[in-house]
Amino acid sequence: MKTKQIYSRTFFIIGIIIGLGFAIIYNYKTKINNDQQEVARIVEQNSINDSITELKEKKIVKAKIKTEKIVKTKIISKNHPKKVITDTTIVVDSSSTAIIANDSLRNDSLYLNDSIIEDTVIVGFDEDTVFAPENDSLEYKLLEIEPNNSEINIVKDELIYANILYPSGNKDNFGCNTNNDYDSILVNNVVRSTKDGLYVEFWHSPINSTGYKLSHNTLVLYGFYEYKNIELKYLKNSFIELKYKNNTLLLQCNDNFTPLHIEK
Repeated sequence: MKTKQIYSRTFFIIGIIIGLGFAIIYNYKTKINNDQQEVARIVEQNSINDSITELKEKKIVKAKIKTEKIVKTKIISKNHPKKVITDTTIVVDSSSTAIIANDSLRNDSLYLNDSIIEDTVIVGFDEDTVFAPENDSLEYKLLEIEPNNSEINIVKDELIYANILYPSGNKDNFGCNTNNDYDSILVNNVVRSTKDGLYVEFWHSPINSTGYKLSHNTLVLYGFYEYKNIELKYLKNSFIELKYKNNTLLLQCNDNFTPLHIEK
């Protein structure tokens, strides 16, 4: 009887030990599986974050490339002579295809579209090329343009008449003191030989300027085309009175161009 009780207790204890062992092993495996799943989740999340970051960086770089794209070109006007541009700032914006240039322009005119653009700077230009947008984006291609052989006409002031005139009054009271930069030796010699004479030049200005320059022996007039209708009179303190048509003007000694307003 006692032997049976001893065996029963022994088997009971062994059963408990075995049960605890299985429980410990199960918990250990469960913990390992959970840890592996957590590690996998973290790795997957980091991979997603890296992909998002990389995508954002690509978009930023792509946008930057578009807004800073450098294009080599020359702009030719359809309605104006060929324009060559060097070291000129041109600004471009993705929302507009207009162009505008500033400074460093040569002699002929430049054709500009109506709208104004901002942001990208474009420098340097190739011969006989122009840039054009493709599909309303900032991607540009170089187009070959036929050379424009139109001539450039440069207009200058034109001397239309010159003569020695004899203003009324006393030249000794005139007393004009200037640097005489435009009083040549020949003019001075001729005028001095006539004593009261004044060498007068009549010039035509391409921009229709009206004015004068006056030294002791030379008067240069711009915009006075009826030179036979000029009347001059010496006054004191370096002044000359000029009558032209219905205008009476006071001219003072001045080596620099002085504008005048006359009724023509």
